[in-house]
Amino acid sequence: MVGVVGNELMCKANNPIGLLPQLRYSWESGFGLNSLAWGVALTQSVLLALLAAPAMGVIVWAATGVLPVETLLIPWSIASSNIIGNAYSKVKVRQADGSMEMSLAGAFIGLLLAVPVLGLLLLGNVPATIAAIMYTALLTGGAKICLQRRILSQK
Repeated sequence: MVGVVGNELMCKANNPIGLLPQLRYSWESGFGLNSLAWGVALTQSVLLALLAAPAMGVIVWAATGVLPVETLLIPWSIASSNIIGNAYSKVKVRQADGSMEMSLAGAFIGLLLAVPVLGLLLLGNVPATIAAIMYTALLTGGAKICLQRRILSQK
């Protein structure tokens, strides 16, 4: 929940789909599409992981007495899956101040994509942790590809 709330607060005025007109303009001005998509996907993911992981790590440490490094994967996967969810959802809920709310469909898609990481990490064994790392890497790559497609299809 910390990751979902953090992502919502962080992406209120700075979500990748809200930035599509600026990203399209940057691409048309000569910036590389890969650079733009990776920059946005990694900025969103790293920032949320750095903001939410300490709180989640403290909660896990208080409950179990162990501080797992895997707590970085949960907010990272949430940020990446929300980019994918927003990229697939064509619903735009723009506020009067120019900020955008995440659409309900985008939030649902994002939540469905992020849940497997939590399930894998709850297993607590090494193969599950490796699978969670690989799944998070796939989500990050998928977020980049989805964002690239949205930049190109922006009219």
